[in-house]
Amino acid sequence: GWRNTMRHRVGQRTQHLYYQNLANNAGVITALLHQVCQEELKEAFLAYAFLHKGAHTNERSLDDAIESWITEHFGVSINFDCPDALETLDRLSLWDDRDAMRVLDPATASDLLGSYWREWRTERYHEQRLSSSS
Repeated sequence: GWRNTMRHRVGQRTQHLYYQNLANNAGVITALLHQVCQEELKEAFLAYAFLHKGAHTNERSLDDAIESWITEHFGVSINFDCPDALETLDRLSLWDDRDAMRVLDPATASDLLGSYWREWRTERYHEQRLSSSS
């Protein structure tokens, strides 16, 4: 019973990992790039939300507000990468007025991001950045 169950589970795990094919270099790099992209977008969305709802006139106040919010809501202390988040907002053109730290309204931002997605405008951004730094 127990041995058969363990053999079955180990076999299932091996088969699952085999079909995931993350054991080769290209698969690992692709998975890492995908994770970097997701984390970068999370940072940008946090920055966008805080800039949209609050009156942050500089990078430091935005950074402090996001770090405090994360600590308050999730009980963890982080070092938010504000420059990276603002660079992503620049790249995605989500600013109404960059100098005044005002972002586009949500409807306009949603339409713009939808067009980026439909037209695949930023599809290879991270791969290009990685290859240009080599």
